[in-house]
Parts: sequence; structure tokens; C-alpha cells
Amino acid sequence: MRSSRKADALVFLALLLLPLLWFAPQALGNKTLLPADNLFQYPPWQSYSEELGVGIPYNALISDLVLENLQWKSLIVDALAAGKPADILWNPRSFAGVPFFAAGQQSAAYPLSLLFYIMPLWRAYGVFTWLQIGLAAVCMYLFMRVLRAGRMAAFLAGIAYAFSGFFIVSVNFTMVIAAAAWLPLLLACIEMVVRKLEEGGASNFLPVPYVALGAVVLAIQILAGHVEITYYTLMVMGLFALWRLAAVLRRLRSWRPVVRGGAWLLIMVSLGVALGGVQILPLYELVRQSFREGSATLQQVRDWAWPSRQIITFLLPDFYGNPTHHAYYDIWQRAIVPVTQNALGQPLTTIDWGVKNYVEGGNYLGIATLVLAITGVLAGVGGYTKSRGQTASRPEARPAGGDSLPAHAAGCDRRTVRPAHVGFFAILAVLSLLFAFGTPLYAILYYGLPGYSQLHSAFRWVFPYTLSMAALAGFGLDWLLSQRAARKEEGQRKKEGLASAPWRLARLLAWLSVVAGAGALLLFVLSVLRPDPFIALGERLLNWGFWSDLAQSRGFSDGAMLWSYEAVQIARFGAMALLTGLGLLWLMRPAEATAGRRGSGARQVFLAGMPLVLVLLLDVWLAGRGFNPAADSKLLQFTPRAIEFLQSQLDPAQPWRLTSFDGPDEKVLNANSAMRYGLEDVRGYDSIIPRQYVEYMRRLHPQGELLYNRIAAIYSQLGDQPNHGALDSPLLDLLGVRYVVSTQPIPNDGYALVYDQEVKVYENTGAFPRAFVVPQAISATNQAEALDRLQQVDPGQVVVIEGLPDDQIPPAASPQVREARFSERGNREYFIDVNVSDQGWLVVTDNYFDGWKAYLRPFGVEGEGVTAGGESVEQQLTLYRADGAFRAVYLPQAGQWTVRFVYSPRSMLLGVYVTFLAGVTLLLLAGWWAWKRYYKGEGSEVGTVAKNSAVQVVMSLFNRGIDFAFAMLRLRVLSPEGEGSYVFAITFYMIAEIVTRFGLGTLLTRDVAFERGRARRYLTNVVTLRSLLWIISLPVMALALLLFQRSPTPLTNFEIQAVGLFAAALFFANIADALSSVFMAFEKMEYPAASATAVTVAKVALSALVLLPPFNLGFVGLAGVAVLMNVVQVIWLWILLERKVLGPAEEATKRETISARHLDGHPGGQPEAAISARHFESAGHLDGRQSGRIDWALQRYMLRESGPLMLNHLLATVFWRISQLVLRGAINPAAVGIFSAGIKYIDGLNVIPAYFTAAIFPLMSRYAHAGSDSLVKAYRLALQLLFMAALPIAVFFTFAATPLIQILGGAAYLPDSAIALRVMIWSIPIGFINSVTQYVLIAVHKQRFLTGAFVIGVLFAAISNWVLVPKYGAIAAAALLIPAELSLFFPFAWAVHRYVAPMPWLALLGRPLLATVVNLVIVWGLERMGVPLLLALLAGFIAYCAVLFVLRSFNGEEFAVLRSYAERRLRRPAREAAT
Repeated sequence: MRSSRKADALVFLALLLLPLLWFAPQALGNKTLLPADNLFQYPPWQSYSEELGVGIPYNALISDLVLENLQWKSLIVDALAAGKPADILWNPRSFAGVPFFAAGQQSAAYPLSLLFYIMPLWRAYGVFTWLQIGLAAVCMYLFMRVLRAGRMAAFLAGIAYAFSGFFIVSVNFTMVIAAAAWLPLLLACIEMVVRKLEEGGASNFLPVPYVALGAVVLAIQILAGHVEITYYTLMVMGLFALWRLAAVLRRLRSWRPVVRGGAWLLIMVSLGVALGGVQILPLYELVRQSFREGSATLQQVRDWAWPSRQIITFLLPDFYGNPTHHAYYDIWQRAIVPVTQNALGQPLTTIDWGVKNYVEGGNYLGIATLVLAITGVLAGVGGYTKSRGQTASRPEARPAGGDSLPAHAAGCDRRTVRPAHVGFFAILAVLSLLFAFGTPLYAILYYGLPGYSQLHSAFRWVFPYTLSMAALAGFGLDWLLSQRAARKEEGQRKKEGLASAPWRLARLLAWLSVVAGAGALLLFVLSVLRPDPFIALGERLLNWGFWSDLAQSRGFSDGAMLWSYEAVQIARFGAMALLTGLGLLWLMRPAEATAGRRGSGARQVFLAGMPLVLVLLLDVWLAGRGFNPAADSKLLQFTPRAIEFLQSQLDPAQPWRLTSFDGPDEKVLNANSAMRYGLEDVRGYDSIIPRQYVEYMRRLHPQGELLYNRIAAIYSQLGDQPNHGALDSPLLDLLGVRYVVSTQPIPNDGYALVYDQEVKVYENTGAFPRAFVVPQAISATNQAEALDRLQQVDPGQVVVIEGLPDDQIPPAASPQVREARFSERGNREYFIDVNVSDQGWLVVTDNYFDGWKAYLRPFGVEGEGVTAGGESVEQQLTLYRADGAFRAVYLPQAGQWTVRFVYSPRSMLLGVYVTFLAGVTLLLLAGWWAWKRYYKGEGSEVGTVAKNSAVQVVMSLFNRGIDFAFAMLRLRVLSPEGEGSYVFAITFYMIAEIVTRFGLGTLLTRDVAFERGRARRYLTNVVTLRSLLWIISLPVMALALLLFQRSPTPLTNFEIQAVGLFAAALFFANIADALSSVFMAFEKMEYPAASATAVTVAKVALSALVLLPPFNLGFVGLAGVAVLMNVVQVIWLWILLERKVLGPAEEATKRETISARHLDGHPGGQPEAAISARHFESAGHLDGRQSGRIDWALQRYMLRESGPLMLNHLLATVFWRISQLVLRGAINPAAVGIFSAGIKYIDGLNVIPAYFTAAIFPLMSRYAHAGSDSLVKAYRLALQLLFMAALPIAVFFTFAATPLIQILGGAAYLPDSAIALRVMIWSIPIGFINSVTQYVLIAVHKQRFLTGAFVIGVLFAAISNWVLVPKYGAIAAAALLIPAELSLFFPFAWAVHRYVAPMPWLALLGRPLLATVVNLVIVWGLERMGVPLLLALLAGFIAYCAVLFVLRSFNGEEFAVLRSYAERRLRRPAREAAT
């Protein structure tokens, strides 16, 4: 096993290193994969080409890498460098602004894209391509190994896949190779799921690891960002899964395992898609508004598919030329001759005359791949026939997997061929070709699949074709190697009959390859020796009507050139075919020919198969080695002077855009090329362009380049007519186009020549500012009408608003002052200061898109959301689509204002949340699988306690994490006001919950644990009692709501509705808690813990659904979800309780009673019936008082026992939550929301003392009972540890409050929530002390004192909040947490002094406080010096620890136990080693 893994690891390493044969200079040297030289074919770079030594572009076809991907990555890097990662959501530099991250093709979230963020871009592309193609090869190798192929066959398949023509030519599209690499691994996961089903059957089927791996890999594939490749990936996965499940059905003849397997595969895909939700949902929103929908008919798409003449490139990849071929080898002159002109006498520099360009036509897989794939199909047909015969005669001999029967001979696994897999890939290969060639079958995809009509590139079916052929080639080689080892002599082969037919056909195929190769080489030699006939043939081919126009214009100057070029292609084909045939014959030579040779079976396999692998590697290397550039990286650093001039004109207060005025066949400052210089263009080059912008630009100028995914420049002429009129269009002025770059003169009035060197730059003096105010608006019902009306008015005086009826349009104003300028500007957020003397409309000529929001605030006011006093800092304005494509808001009154525009799409928010939920679900699934696999039962009391404790702690932390993540969504959606209303309703619910539960859950667990036969009796009476308490609480809650209605800010109807729904949810929550208490009594904590976690996940998923469009139900919807999920939890827990606890317990009791009848010597001579009756009575089955009936006496007992527990809990909760109630009653919900954003962190931090004290409480109770001084030592140790931990936490939150609130709730909660958090965080050191002190007092049985102390604390908190909060708001409520904690600390300290021992508080707390002062000073000083916050906090923490160490804070006797424990742990390895 170890040697096998080592061999696989070596193959992995080889496959990861092989791409360096193609990309070593770009990945490891000083060259770049970016075609920087291609920029120099466009003005203004073109003028500098001679100066910089740039000649003909090496590969002009792959400019996309530098025109698209480099520009996208530059935008991301700029955003990260500016510390604004959210800026990648929007791209203002193309198309007048467009969603950026949503488009996906920039692969911003793809894991391997990290290379672009940590390395220089010029190098990152080479390293990325190297690793990504290596990963593709490894994934294909793994897939073939999963299909039980040998290493040699899997190695060949990996080479055939990763170094195929498809991958090598697609390096131009990094997102394509990134997305395509993962399909083999996904298919491997599907295969493993199905195989586990076949081998284990439906009853023992738990393929969670493969499902989880598949989900993660699919998510990574989606994040690569090429939706078309993702579409093909999902289709191939679906077809493969159906094919394999059909094989399972055929073998097992039962639908049940097929349905289960299909369900698991569906879970895998669903989780994978959900994990990629952060990319998919924004992409879906964008694609719905793309111009591509319906932009091409079926016939057009079929016309763009491969033409039939493309078939020849499967054997001769460069038959139609190559964009890197700027010279050719003249076979008669025996010299390299540059390409200078075509047959028409026109200049020509490149031989590239295919109907499809080379990238779209890249299909070459190597001759060996084709030959071996055919061999694999032949073997599959023979294997299928043989397996059918074996199944009919000996069905029991069929292997478990259905496809293979492993054996060993000569160091090689002998396998029957995998006919099911061969059949699938053979069919897939044929279908892929039919689709790629645009046959009528393509209509099934175009009309039958949702969204497929937007995909116009049928040639991309080369992707599944490549996968299929690589797999078939691997099967072919694997079969040949296994058959070679098995065939001993010619006589045996003859006896095998039909089974030898594939072998004979494979040998024939090998000879055909030899003959074809030799013939091609002979033809080449004859061409060299007898040129005249072949030159004449070249002339005839050049003038052949089938392709003469392309061959003459883009290919060759004459027949001699044509034949000389093609003869080299034929010779290469001949050499590869000959070597492939010889390699096959070498492999298929008789086994007895090598019988006497030394070496293991593995070595024989290596020697037999490696020649074919090397031939294939040589073939694909020759075909693709020079296609991708290795350009001088310094060219990327060059900036033309024209661009430097444009950069010098940038004005942050008044941004502008540019376009170009292009002559025929010109691409002046080609679209996108100015992006990385920070210049903004109305043109653009991307596959997803918003439809609204396309329609706007069509009104300005014909868009003849949409099929090439471009918004066109303004052409200097249309046909034979000049086209200067487009430059005078008000639509161009409205776009803010201030500069026009051209090589042509512009005679139009209003255009001033401001730069005239390598290009001309004209300033459009009539360009509109990007933000301006107009006094009047008119309405339009849709974009077409808006554009019509726009051309009838003056855009500087009238704005056309969509979606607002005429009767709602405000009357025209007459402001004398209309000033607007940008004060701060980023990609996704900017601020415009306006000064208007009357009402008006602020128009911003950036593209309108869902997700943009606008907020109005007085000029000079900082912050967002609301203040601590609940006053709004800014108000949201309705954002309208204006003038057909742009944005406008109405300014309701005169004055000086700041309008903040921010892009915060709900699709992104929902996508992040869906990804998070999918990750949580995946973790739950993995945890469930691990529990099922590794948990073997309690086994002992210690094991039971450990299990129950671990489950509760882990699940509780998990639930808190989920809740915190949901809070990040909830706070943003609800805003401070909505969050405050929600928190108020929840606080109301929590207090009512404590009263109605009445501490009965703890009592139930305690008593039933002592005697489990009481379970039904106690459960019935607890539920009854809680139901009565709930009924009583309803009028009390109503009265409390009535009191709040009389407050200065009465409750809204929504708040009352939410409280009502939470009251209903409370009834079911109480029942669920009672059921959970029974589980705890039976020490089955895993069931309620798992249930709570699953319900939490479902609850937050539904809550997100009701919060976001189209429902938008707000916090009332959250309350409704609480009702629904509590009902579900009750039903679930009840079913589990009956099946897992009560039912089995009662069955066990019955069995014990029945077995008692067979015992001899009944006590007291009583009959068996009497014993059984009495036993059942004691177990609670015959006595009504013990059964599930209402027992009023028991309920009175319960109230007496649990009342004190409830009271303490109630006081503690009111102590913590009274601030929120006072804020709501005295101020408004927004103030509650501001306060609650900070308190969310405090609640989370309180987990630390809660779990710490829960762990140490049993120890303290034992020490207290023993009456030793160990309790004092334990208390002092716990107190110091918690206090020392709390202080650096407080320092961290003090300085990091702003980013932490930004993460939790967004800018709407800043700055006041951050201020509140900075203040309230200093309550936790005291709170931590109070937590551990409270448990010490419980250990010494002073619960009643605690009640009195909490009464004091509640009274202090209530009075202080009521006096100060109405005046000072949320900041006061935050500050009062500190004295409120002190109001508990002082009584607690007095009680400890009296009932436990005197405490040297100054000695215990003084040194940590002094270290904290040092910590604060250092962090403050470093931050003032400009040190990054995290580094400053780290330095402060190190200093804090150092001061504690210097002050001997850990030298007290209470720390001796820790030192002793540490020493024992350190000595243990040494003792174990000695033993």
C-alpha cells in the first residue's frame, strides 16, 4: 500500500511539473504569458513599436488576455491595494459602469486567483497557468484511477486531457482552463458514490466524504467564473450519473438503491451550487438583464459552429495555419521564409486561413490519443459481448462493481474492460462532435435547456469531447497492457474466439497507423525530390473554390508556398502516426518475446507502455509549444504619452469619460485597454453587457460589434459616408464624454484639439458633468419611450424618469443655484455635494442597476444610519432610472446636501448567505457521518459525560456561530430601526419565556434522571403547567404592550404583530424544551443538540428568504418563521423521544417483567401476576399517578422547587436586557438597534465565562463540601484567569470596534454603535468576575443571597437607565453596563468575604490592570504612528504578557497546580519514549 501511494505521488509530481515544458519561461523566468506586444498593434502604442523593438505581434489572436483579463485583475488589485475589497462589486471604467464581481469571469473568488494578489501580475499568469494545467492532469489521472485504470493508462489520459488543443489554446481565457480542470474529479466523486451503492447496497450506504468532496470541488469550479463551462460540467455530470445509476438498476433490479444514490448525488450538486451561491446569484441577476438573450437565432448559432472542413484539423492541427506562424519552412530552399504577402499581392504577415479562428478550432489530441481511443471502443464492444455471455452462463461470477474483475499478472492488474464507462464516453464523444459541428441536433440544446440560447459558441463542445477521448484512450491503453500480460501463446488466443477480435482489430489499427505514417512521410520526401507536380497541386488547391478566398487572402502567396507549408504538416503527422503505430506494435508483441527478460511486472508494464506515452507527449508538445507568448514583461510597464496626458486631466470632483473615433480597420485605444490606467470609457469588451446600455448606445451609434461582445467606438465613416454627426449627439454629451481619442481629424464645432502627438485627443466642450441638477422631470413607462422623449428635450433642463406616473411627478422648480460635485468617490460608493436654491432632480450619468441606493444627509454631517439618540443621520431616497439608462434622485428641499450613492446588491448579500448556509450544512453532514462512523456508544459513565458535554458545547458554539452570521445579514436588511424593533420583540419573548418555563426543565431532568420511570408523568405535568403559565402570561404581555403604547414613542403595528407571533412561538418552544429535558435525563443529549442545530440552520435559511425580495417581510416575517420552526422542532423531538428513548425504555421494562415470571421462589410466596402488576405500577404503567396523567399535587411540588431557579434566571435576564426596554420606551427602535449591534459581541464573549464556570463548578462544589481551602485556591485561580483573559479582549474591542461593527452591521451602525461597543466592552472584566463568583456562592449554598444581590442589581440598572438613557441614548445605556456590573460585584465580594474567605482584591487584580495600561498605551501610540491596527494590537498583547511575566503574576500558589500539570504533561513523552 505504501509503495502504491508513493508511486501515485510520483505521478502527481510528474503531472504537476510537465506544464513547465510549455510554460517554464513565463512561470519561472523573466517572460510573461501576457501578450503585451499585442497592444502595440493599436494606437497609441503602435507609434512606439519601433522605438521599443516590437514587431509583428507574436499571436494577435489572443489579445483577450491583455484586453480583458489583465484589466479585470488590475481593477481587483487596485481595490485591494486601496483597502476597499468591496470595490470589486462594481466596475466604473467600462460601459458607463457595470456590475463587476457578478460577471464572474475575473475569477475574483477562485482560490488559485490568490496568486494574482500576492505576485506581480506579469508573473502570476505564468504560474497560474502552470499550476492549473497541472491540476487538470492530476484530476484526470485520479478519475482514471478511480475507474480502476493502471497508472500508465491514467498517466496517458492525464496528458491527453491537460495538454490537449482545447486546454493549450484556452490559456488565453484563464477562467476557462480553471473551470474545465475540475470535471474529471467531479466525475470521480460520482463514480465513488455509485460504486459504494453497488458494493454496500442501499442499507449500508453513506457516501458522505465523496458527496462533500464533490460539493466543494463543484463550488470551486463555479468560482472559476465561466458559466458556459459550468453549464457543460453540470450536463456531463448529470448524464454520467444517469448512465451509472441505470447500470445499478440493471444490475440490482431495484429502484430503492437507485433513488437513494440519486438523492445523494442531488445533494452533492445542490450543496456545490449553493456553496458557489456567492457567485451564481449575482451572476443570475446580471444575466437576466444581458443583451445576449434572443440576440442570435438557432440558424446563426449553427452557422458559427465548426464547418465540415474542420475535420482535417483532428489530424493536422495547423492545416489552416496558426496565428503564430509568421514564417514557414520552404522545403526546397531548406530555409525559414517570412510571410510577406498573399496571393492577391496584399501585405500579409501570418498564415491563418481557417473559417474558425485557431482558438475556437482547437481540437487536437494527438494521434496516439485517437488510435488508443478507437482501441478502447473496440475493447469495450468486445468486453460488453463477453460480459453478457459470462452473465448468462455464470451470473455469480460477475464482480461487485459490475464492470471489472481485478486479477494480477506480470505486475499489471488484469481487468475485463469497463463496457459501461466505455459506452458512455464513446456516446458523449459522438454527441459532442455533433453539437460542435452544429448539426440539427443542436436545436435540442437551443430550445430545450434554460438559458442555453445565450451561449453562442457551439465549438465549446470540444471540452466534453476532449474529456471523452482522453478517457477512452486511457481505457484503450489499460486494456492493451492487461491483455498483453495475459496472452501466453497463439493457441490460447485462438481458443478465446470472439474475445480476441478486439486484439486483432487493435493490431490492425496499429499497422494502419504505421502505413499512414509511412505514406505521409513518403509523400513529404517525394515533394522535396520532385517539386513540380506538388507545386502544381498547390496551385490547384489554392484556387479550389471550396476555400480559395480564404487561402488566397489570409494564407499563401502561391501554390509553392501552400504546398511547402502543408508538406511540413503532413510530415509531422506522418512521424507521429508512424511512431504511434510502432509503439502499439511494441506493446502488443508476444509475451514470450519478453519472457526471459529480467524485471518486475511493473517494470515490464512501464517498458511496454511508456513509448506510447512519450510519443503522445512529443506530439502534443510539438502542436502547442509555441502557441502562447513569452513576451518581455517590461512592455507592460510602458505608458504612452497620450495616456499620461489623459491621466493628468483626471479631476476627482468632476470625473469624465472617453471614447474613440476610429477609421476603417482601426482600434484606437482599444476597448478596455485604458482600464488599468484608471480611465473610464463608454466602450467596453465583455461577454455580459446590460441590455439597457446596449439600447442607449444603439440610439447614439450603430453597434456592429455586439456579436463580438463589444460596445463599438464611433466610426469615422459608415459605409462610404462620413459619420461625424454622431459626435454631436446629445446622447454622447450626456454620457460625460469629455475626451475623444483618434487618428482622424474632427472638424466638428465644440471639439478642441488638446493633444496631438502619437494620436489626437479632442476635448468635447459640450460634455455634461457626471452629476448635475435639473429643475424638471417628465415620465416614461419604459426605456424605449424614455429614449424617444429624451431626444425631444434638453437633458440639461429636463430629466426623463421611468416608473413614476405623471400625477406623481413633482412640479417644475426654478433653482437659481444648481451645483453638484463629487466629494469622495470609489467604485461602489461615492458622495456628491449639492447646493440648490430650490427643489430639483440630481442626475448621475452612471448606469442604473438594481442594488444601487441613495441617501441624503445635510452637508458636513458624518456617519450613516442613526445616532445613539435614535435620530437619523441620513434618509434614503428613491432611486429612479433616468434618461433611459442613468440614475436620478429627487431633492425635496433647497439647501446644501450630501447624497451618498452605494452599490449593495441583495443578490450578493443573499449569495454570501447561501454560501454560508451550504458550508454549515456541509459541516453538519460531515459531523453526522463522523458520528455514525466513529461513535460506538457510551461504554462507561465517563464516556457518557464526555459525550454529552462535548455535544452540547460543540453544538451550542456552532449555533451561536450560525446566529452571528445571520445577524450580519439581518442587521443590514432591517437597518437600525428594524433591528431595534426585532430586538425589542425578542427581549419581550425572552422574559416571558423565563416566566412560563419556570425552571421546570431543570427539575424534570433532575428527577427523571433519578428514576426514569417517571418520564411520562413528569413530561405530562410539565407541559400542562407550562401551558397554564403561558395562558396566564398572555394578558400580562398584553398589559405590558399597553404600557409601552403610552410611552413617548408608541409601538408600531408591526412590533405588536411580531410580539404576538413570538407569543405563539413561545407555547411550542416551552414544549420543545420539556422534551429536550427528558432526553437530558436519559443522557441522550445528542438528539436535542442535533435537532436544535438543524432547526437553527433551517430557521436562518427561511429567515433570509422572508427578509429578502420578493417577500421583504421584515422582522414580522422572522417572528412567523420562529412559530413555524418551533412547531417543527416539537414534532421532531416528540418522534425522536418515542422512538429513541421512551419506547425502547418501556419495551425494556416489559421484557424484564416478563422474564421475572420464569424465576423460581417468588418473594413472600406471591404469585407472578402480583409481582408483574407491582413492577409495572412502580414503572408508571398501571398507576394513574405514575402514568401520563395530570397530577395537581406533583405540579404544586414542581412550582415550589423550581420557583427560586426561575426567579434568579428572570432577574439575571432583566438585569441584562432592561437597557433595551428603556431605550425602546424612552427613545425609539433605532436607538435599540444601535445599542444591540454592540451588545451582540458582548453576548458572544459571555460564552467564555459560561463554559469555563460550567466546567469548574463540579470541582468547586466538591471542594465546598469537603470544607478545605482548595475552594479558595480554585476560586482565586479561576478569577485571575478570567480577568487576565477579559482585559486584552477589552483592549482589542476598544481599538477594533469600528471594523467589527462594519463587519456585523455595516456602515449604517457607524459611528455610534462602535462608540457604544468601546464603552460597554469594559464591563466584561467585571462581568467575568461576577460569573465565577456567582457559581462559588452556589457551591456554598447561598442561592438566596444571589437573589437579593440580583434584586439590587436590577433596581440599580432600572433606575439609572430610566434617568440617563432618555437624555443620552444608547451611549448612556452602554456606559451604564459598567456600574451595573459593579452593583453586583460589591455584594458578591462581601458575600465571598463572609461565606468563603477574605480576598486580596488589589493583589489579585492590580497587576493585570497595570499590564493593561501598558497595552493601551502601546496600541494607541503605534496606531498614531500609522502602524496597521492588527500589528499594533499584536505588539500590545505581547507587551501585556511580558508585563504580567515581569510582575510575577503567575507565581501565586493558586497557579502551582497549573505548573505541576504542565510539568507532568511535558515529562510524559520522555517517560513513554523510555518505556
